[in-house]
Amino acid sequence: MNQNYVFEPKWQHEYARLRSLEATFHDNTTAILAARGVTAGWSCLEVGAGAGEVARWLAARVGPSGRVVATDRDTRFLAGLDDVREHDIAEDPVLDEGFDLAHARTVLEHIPARTEALARMVAAVRPGGWVVVEDVTFEGPAADLIAACSAPDALAARYRPMLSAVAKVFRAAGADPTYAAALPTHLSSAGLEEVGGQVFAPVLSDRNDWVRMTLDHLRAPIIAMGLATEEEIEHSLAAMAANDNFHLPPLMVSAWGRRPL
Repeated sequence: MNQNYVFEPKWQHEYARLRSLEATFHDNTTAILAARGVTAGWSCLEVGAGAGEVARWLAARVGPSGRVVATDRDTRFLAGLDDVREHDIAEDPVLDEGFDLAHARTVLEHIPARTEALARMVAAVRPGGWVVVEDVTFEGPAADLIAACSAPDALAARYRPMLSAVAKVFRAAGADPTYAAALPTHLSSAGLEEVGGQVFAPVLSDRNDWVRMTLDHLRAPIIAMGLATEEEIEHSLAAMAANDNFHLPPLMVSAWGRRPL
């Protein structure tokens, strides 16, 4: 979302990468939102709507008596939604207030001013309304776990240094690949109550493209920073595409809380 966002929105495969990310986490995200009570008539804010999958699910859930405002700095992929607004949660004022729900997935981790961005989300919801934030973590112990749960061993050996390389590219762009690990604490510090959370890590295989496409997208900065060679990246992509591989994606941490009445 910030000026130095690590992913180039105009990359030729960015829409496909976002759609693969959505497919990976759709069922988990929507289950969390449904558990918050999202129903007909609710007013919802989707921050950093990406390719629009969550916003479209919310629109179907709240029906014609509700509303969904979908925001992003790049709104090219949000066609068909009723209320789409170009907006930067890191810098722009709150667009509206009184939402029943504000949700963001893989957004705050990219924003250096995360505390301020989260405060804007909290300010956008009514007293008693929900804020749900989801971000990934994949550096340090999280990367060790991800690699340890990947198979075969040849994939795990290649995957671990690639996770480290991507984490360093994130940090160079002002993103934080460990921010998600403390999401419940962040939401509590933002003044929310009834805070809860979970970690979600589906086992993926060659049929899922999100992790591979993310590595491919970041190929240029990884090489430019001297973190891996072209050959090493190609070998890693090939290992992930092999028919006998299983791997974890970055761990998705989801946290939620209510604005006090």
